[in-house]
Amino acid sequence: MRDLLSLLDAVRREGADAVLVRAVDVHGFGAGQYDQAALLTADGRRAGTVLRGAADGLVADAAATTLAAGAGTAVGFRLGDPDAPGAGLSCGGRARLVVEPVASVDPGVWEAVRGGRAVVVGVVVDHPNLPPRTVVVEDGRLAGTTGDPSLDTDVVRAAADLAAEARATRHRVELDRGTLFLDVVHPRTRVMTFGGGEVVDALRDACAALGWLFETVPADGAEAGPAAVAAVRALGEPDAVVVTTHDPVVGPEVLAAALAGAPFFVGALGSRHTQRRRAERLAELGVAEAAVARVHGPVGLDLGGRTPAETALAICAQILAVRSGRSAGALVDGEGPING
Repeated sequence: MRDLLSLLDAVRREGADAVLVRAVDVHGFGAGQYDQAALLTADGRRAGTVLRGAADGLVADAAATTLAAGAGTAVGFRLGDPDAPGAGLSCGGRARLVVEPVASVDPGVWEAVRGGRAVVVGVVVDHPNLPPRTVVVEDGRLAGTTGDPSLDTDVVRAAADLAAEARATRHRVELDRGTLFLDVVHPRTRVMTFGGGEVVDALRDACAALGWLFETVPADGAEAGPAAVAAVRALGEPDAVVVTTHDPVVGPEVLAAALAGAPFFVGALGSRHTQRRRAERLAELGVAEAAVARVHGPVGLDLGGRTPAETALAICAQILAVRSGRSAGALVDGEGPING
């Protein structure tokens, strides 16, 4: 997303022609493909990807048509199972690709996506009179327009319904005029660790594999305390804090700052005895008992891991479960879509 927004800035600065491509109404293709997007310019620059590039030929043709017409379009795409591995996908599937000129996307849409919070991205396709236009709903407010005020109201209402379903990330609504597709788009997760060690090195690798951002801040020794606390205070809602230092002063100070701040996840590495000592210190710092209970410590899911890499996997799994509002049970014991 960062590369896409960087290219977007260049396109808007230059006044260049470009299209936004998104996949909606996705069935199959494996996990996580539905929320990808790409930006293509008329002069051949590109950022982002859709369906691992499996539909690039169709996308190129649709982009040319869209730029010539100056209006968005939606095209169907289907990939058979035998052809999926060649595209790096675990299975085939079908989807709709929405292609629209960047010039027709309301600037408020981009600002909402940049805002660092989860938003609902929607588009109406197959309307008899209106081309598809991407809109965003955040906290009940609509950025952009479908081109029809009554449809705008339908989008906001449907986004509220989607938000009420804590586990849902996609929604399809049949309207009198067209079909509305909604996706919950989360900002890129950032994991910030405080301390060092082999687990931190393993976390860096795990975050890279997940496409998450990763930062580590030195947090051992009294001189590191003020800088570490300042770093955690600068974090936002998409961020996760993992304290790995066992420093009896700096560790609790970082946890206290994280609990008072915006990060959605606060975890701490260490034994149960270490966690009890941290909790006592947090109480001395004036942190309420209910806030102390928010610390995931010992951090990580109980996967039976022993090595640093296995511990990092358990930590990332817990961060993902908390971010998604999941209980982290086995898929076979759950209900509903397995990828959303």
